[in-house]
Formats: sequence, C-alpha cells, structure tokens
Amino acid sequence: MFKVLTDRRQGFGNQTTTLAQADSQDGCSADLVLSLPGDGVLLMTDGISDDLIPEQLESFFEAIYQRQLRCSKRRMRQWLTRELHGWSTPRHGDDKTIAGIFRTD
Repeated sequence: MFKVLTDRRQGFGNQTTTLAQADSQDGCSADLVLSLPGDGVLLMTDGISDDLIPEQLESFFEAIYQRQLRCSKRRMRQWLTRELHGWSTPRHGDDKTIAGIFRTD
C-alpha cells in the first residue's frame, strides 16, 4: 500500500519555516514498519516534492526502489547526484534533498 504522509504545501513557493520556528501542530510523525521487501520511505525537501505530479508519486517511489536494487550504494549515490543536478524543472534553484530507506530482503 502506497501512502503520502503530508498534504500538498500551501502558500508561496519561497515560504520557509525552519525547524526552530516550526509549530508542533505543523509537524508530521508516523510509526512505520518496513516488514516486506519493497517497503520503504522517501523523505524529500520541497525542492523535489513540489515538482512531482501527485498521481505519479507511487511510480516515482517504485522507480527509485527498483534502481537501488540494481546499483551499488556508490553507483546509486552517483545516479541520484546526476538526477538532482539535472533536475527537469528549468531555473529551479530550490534545495533538492532526498533520503530513502528500503527493505530489500
């Protein structure tokens, strides 16, 4: 089952709240169990998540999961670095950070 834990961001594109400023009501917390191969979590900054089409988030997750199955950690890091530097949204200077945790066995 695929699930997005946070709502689409509201407000201006350049609106930023630091962790020190964040209201505890705006935070998100979840207890997850990665029990089966293919289970995972992707954490993304708004520089990535705001550019993704909501209906394609599950395919995006699956593409990253399948890629990491075929690559060593070093090759996966190189691939992600190339993807983030060559991000397909022109003139988009927002930070782009992604972290993934997957169950593979």
